[in-house]
Amino acid sequence: MSGEAAGAPYRTETRRIDYLPGEAAEWPHHHRLGAYVYVIEGAVRMALEGEAPRVLQAGDSLYAPPGVVHATSGNVSDTDPASLLAALVVPS
Repeated sequence: MSGEAAGAPYRTETRRIDYLPGEAAEWPHHHRLGAYVYVIEGAVRMALEGEAPRVLQAGDSLYAPPGVVHATSGNVSDTDPASLLAALVVPS
């Protein structure tokens, strides 16, 4: 996908992120042009700046607006894996 965002060319990068049982990533970061998340397996805990953490089940999605910090992303289960697709909007 390509087009214009704030006068700059952009594209999307899609990444699959797999979490082992109990695995989490706890590093605050943001995506300058935003990101979309779709859970494809299991259940994932996500937290966006200014919001309480939420649990997303397989089939659920989340939009992280440009510049909004998210500090938590991880597998809710200690016994089952979890996977998500992240579509990131990035400069070309």
